[in-house]
Amino acid sequence: MLEMSSSEGAENKMLLTPDSGTQADDDEDAMNRMVSTFGLKAKTADPSGQKKKSKKTSSAMEFDIPEDIYGASMLALAKDLTDLVSGEAVSILTIVRFTFPLVLLAVNLALQFLCLFYINKYVVAASVHHVQETYARFHRNVFQADGKWDETTWLRYDDQAKDNLCQIAMTNQSFYYTALLIWIVSSLHEFRAGQQLLGNIMRVPTAESFGDQLLFDDVDEVKVYITALKPVVRCLMICLVVLPKIVISVALMGLGMRWLSATTSFHELIMNAVAMTFVTQIDELLYHFALPSSYRTQVADIDFSIQDVTPEEIEREAWLSYVRSAFYCVLSIVLVPIYAEIIQDILPSTVYHLVSNCREWQEQHTSLKCHTTFQEAMQKLFTEGLGNATEVPPSCYPFGRG
Repeated sequence: MLEMSSSEGAENKMLLTPDSGTQADDDEDAMNRMVSTFGLKAKTADPSGQKKKSKKTSSAMEFDIPEDIYGASMLALAKDLTDLVSGEAVSILTIVRFTFPLVLLAVNLALQFLCLFYINKYVVAASVHHVQETYARFHRNVFQADGKWDETTWLRYDDQAKDNLCQIAMTNQSFYYTALLIWIVSSLHEFRAGQQLLGNIMRVPTAESFGDQLLFDDVDEVKVYITALKPVVRCLMICLVVLPKIVISVALMGLGMRWLSATTSFHELIMNAVAMTFVTQIDELLYHFALPSSYRTQVADIDFSIQDVTPEEIEREAWLSYVRSAFYCVLSIVLVPIYAEIIQDILPSTVYHLVSNCREWQEQHTSLKCHTTFQEAMQKLFTEGLGNATEVPPSCYPFGRG
C-alpha cells in the first residue's frame, strides 16, 4: 500500500495494490519517482484473503470522510444502505445503524438553522439597531446642516456619548479589519470542507449496483473504501449532507460579519467572533455525544478511493491543491475590504472619519495611571536598586492602598 498526504484540508492518500501479472518497467520507475518526489511510504499488500478483488491497476487516490455527523450520515448512506438493499441478514440493528445517523443529521440541521434564525432576529438585529441609533445621534449633534464636520461641537460632545461612539468596532479600522479577516478565514474553512466533500463525491464513478460501491482493504479488513456510488446515493449525499453544510457556512459567514460590524465595544468584538463558532461545532458535539464509539470507529475507517490513477494525475492533483489553497488565502484577504467598504450597510463610510478622533480619545482614556517605560525602569534599577525600582509611586494611589 502506498500513501500520500497532500496540502488539502481533507487528507489525500495514494494506495498501491500489486497486480497479479508482472508490472511494466516504466510504470514501476514512474511510481518510484512519485515515492521520491512526494515522500510516500510503500507497504506490501497481501494478495490473499481479499473480501473483494480490486481492479488490476497500480494505484488509487484516497480522500478522508469528515469525522462528524455529516461523515456518519455518508457512512450510513454508502455502507448501511447497501446492507439493507442487499437483503442479506437484515436485522433490527442494521436498520438502527442506518436510521440513527440520519436522525442525528436532521437534529443537527434543525439546531444549526434555528440558531442562525434566532441569532439574526434577536441578537444581530438588536446590535445593528443600537449602533445605528448611536451613530445617528452623534451625526445630528456634531455634523452641520451641510454635512461638514464641526470640530468645536465634537470637543464639547458629551464624554459618555464619546465613549459609546468610540467603542464601535468600525471606529478602529485596523482592529475591525483584523477581526473580519479571522472570522472570514474561519467561515471559509467550513465552506472549503463542504466544497472538497462535493468534489470527492462527484469524482467517484457511477456504480452499477449497490455491491460495487465499497472496496475492503487487503491488509486491514476494517478499512473500507467508497470506490463508486449509485446515482441515488450520490444525490442523497449531495442534498442531505453537502448542500446544507455549504449553505450554513455561507449564511454564518455573512451573519458573523454583520454582527462584528455592529459591535459596540471592543471586548465584545472578540467575544462575538468566538461565540458564533459554536454553531459550526454542533455537528461535532452531536457526533461525539450521541453516536456510539463503535460507529465513530467505522466513520474513521471509511474513505473515498479513486481508482486507475496515473502518476501524472497524482502530480496534477498535488499542484491543484496548492492552487486551491492560494485561492482561498487570497479570497479571505480580498473579502475584508470588499465587505467593509462596499457590502456592509450597518454604518456609512463616513464612520471611518472618526478613526483619528477616536484614537486620541481612546489613548487618553485607556492610558495607565502609573506608566513607566522600560528605559525609566532600567535607569531606576541601576541608580536606586531593585527595591525602589519595583516600588509603586504613592501618586498611583492618592487615597491609600486600602
